[in-house]
Amino acid sequence: MTPELCLSGYEFSPGLGTDWIETSPDRHAEPFLHLSRRLGVTLFLSHAEKDPETRKLYNSTFVIGGNGRLLGEHRKLAVIPGIEAWSSPGFMRCGDVLLLDRVTPHRSLPVASGHARPAVVMWVKAI
Repeated sequence: MTPELCLSGYEFSPGLGTDWIETSPDRHAEPFLHLSRRLGVTLFLSHAEKDPETRKLYNSTFVIGGNGRLLGEHRKLAVIPGIEAWSSPGFMRCGDVLLLDRVTPHRSLPVASGHARPAVVMWVKAI
């Protein structure tokens, strides 16, 4: 599992802008697909992405399987005003992997007991 926005750095927007953000998997994330396949490990890669249809930008975590294929993604639900102003609030598309950001345990129970069968639960708490 990588740190949040590990390829660009968390506070990239003021210096780099957002023009470099591409649809996923992009040329910046591509080496990690190859690395996962070569090592046969599942990797959670946090990286900025652009939706190919809406062109909205997201602070995402990609789930890359040990075969080097993209298994799913989580687009951060609760973006932080100011520093994450570039990012749109997202949603989860991870299949059997459940990622929860900024929720309390009692709020997560309906999600975890619903359609998803969580294999991994990652708690991310904004400070």
